[in-house]
Amino acid sequence: MHVSSISLNGSVTVILKVAMGRTYVRNLLKEAEIYLDKLKPLFTSRVPHVYGFWQGETYEGQTAVMVMQDCGRPLKRDIVQQPPKFRQLVIDHLVAVHRAGVSFRDFGMDNVVAFQTPEGSFYPMLVGFGHADGSHECPFKGDIGVYSPQPKEPLPCSQLWHVALMAEAFYQYNVDFYGREISLKTISSTMDLVKMRPEGISEAQALYDADDIIRRFNIWQDRRLAMDNGPVRLD
Repeated sequence: MHVSSISLNGSVTVILKVAMGRTYVRNLLKEAEIYLDKLKPLFTSRVPHVYGFWQGETYEGQTAVMVMQDCGRPLKRDIVQQPPKFRQLVIDHLVAVHRAGVSFRDFGMDNVVAFQTPEGSFYPMLVGFGHADGSHECPFKGDIGVYSPQPKEPLPCSQLWHVALMAEAFYQYNVDFYGREISLKTISSTMDLVKMRPEGISEAQALYDADDIIRRFNIWQDRRLAMDNGPVRLD
């Protein structure tokens, strides 16, 4: 039995995803159906092209094979460690997958592979839909721009919100100062922050805490700039 098959013209590099045993075959069939139904409009742009699924009996019992486009190497560095353009593509891909009616059970760097384009840049693709939900109705209708202002309320889709935070999509201008959220855009010196201390906190204590907050923010900013100005990290 086969779900779908497509004749290949010319030479392409493919991956054979093999399942043996009734349970694993059932899971691979579910993944193939998600690719060939909900995700088909995203083939080659956001997810790999799946060329077909075949199922039969071998000496190992029930066996199935899904033939799919080879889209490059897996990430060995987390998404947050990648430069902005790459992170933006990953987020855009995930939003498109959600709008196609599919969500991952637990999205992470294992769901991202990347290939090198003729221009030399790395382009990500999303993979690993074996445990995906193919009946997702995403309540989020907007876009997520890397370094856009962080919304005051979480996004209505918990997975997109989690991934946006995990990938540091929002620039962290705001800091917590004694339970009060303050934008560093509104201050020009440590003393500006100290003046916002609540009653009962001494100036000396507020100065110590303000120095620590700004020091940690500067460390994060330096780390973030180093990753943003660096290459895509696959190894």
